[in-house]
Amino acid sequence: MLIPVPQTDRQLFLAASYVLDMFVFYEYATTWKRPPPPMRRPHTEKTALSRWMLWIHIIGGFAELYGGLFALLLPRHWRSAYHFTQLTFLSAAIIQVPTSLFFVPSVAGVKTLMHPGYICVSAMHMYVAVSGLWQMYTGTAFPTDQLEATVAILHTYAWVRMFYWLLKYLVGDERKLLTTVIYTFSVTMAGLLTVSHVFGPKGNGLLVSGWVLWGAIGTKWLGVYRKEMEGMTGSTGRIIRAQTRRGSRRVSTLHISFPGPIRRERLRSKTSSVRHSPIDTVAPELPLPSPASSPTGIDSAVDVRPTKPFDEIPPS
Repeated sequence: MLIPVPQTDRQLFLAASYVLDMFVFYEYATTWKRPPPPMRRPHTEKTALSRWMLWIHIIGGFAELYGGLFALLLPRHWRSAYHFTQLTFLSAAIIQVPTSLFFVPSVAGVKTLMHPGYICVSAMHMYVAVSGLWQMYTGTAFPTDQLEATVAILHTYAWVRMFYWLLKYLVGDERKLLTTVIYTFSVTMAGLLTVSHVFGPKGNGLLVSGWVLWGAIGTKWLGVYRKEMEGMTGSTGRIIRAQTRRGSRRVSTLHISFPGPIRRERLRSKTSSVRHSPIDTVAPELPLPSPASSPTGIDSAVDVRPTKPFDEIPPS
């Protein structure tokens, strides 16, 4: 059998998932004017293309969700049940899975778990949808198992929100251990739950294998870490001079500035405060040479030994 899970267990899981949908839609209806939660914030703060893809993703999800519901409730010999089943499979294969993969780079949470988790669940979603279409066009039996499996994997989104709500509001977290990774925990548990109701224990094994392979291949061999660091700091650098005044003292310093989208932070000193980039925590401040040492005011042989963050210069 293609889906090695008892049909009764899977149907009970689907019934609980559709009941959970009502709470999710109620939460959307009552909080749509508020700022989006962390799980949806990366999608709403992107470009117009991302917003269009998000709306396409939502429309495809509704088509698959309610197409699958009517296909499951209607008698199998009805022609409309066949059309709703076809709509469910096509929505998953053409709309839902491609748009889900489009949003993989911008998902929140721990990337080492979120990226392979999203890719593995989307691949399983595509597999059951395509196998259902194949059986509809080449076989004689109604693809009940594939239909239930497709709708079950789709409901991962609902169980993510259920676990997120449980961990955030019901589970006591006095030491704030789950505060920064609560969404990652929610996605992980929801993925393991839905995959186990579709493929059984083998599904969880495939999901864990995806995490391991991503850690071994995606992070090390493909240079993901190197690309992220290059995008943060840039590939070339230059030395610039920064000066500020506070009271009767003038503070001058040299720091390395890298182009690119660098997040700037405030570095405080006893005498003044100057904005620095995170690269300053890696490369110590360079001492300011005497202006008489070179016509440009910067010596060609600069001492790069660690010094104090700021060299005070007496007022002229």
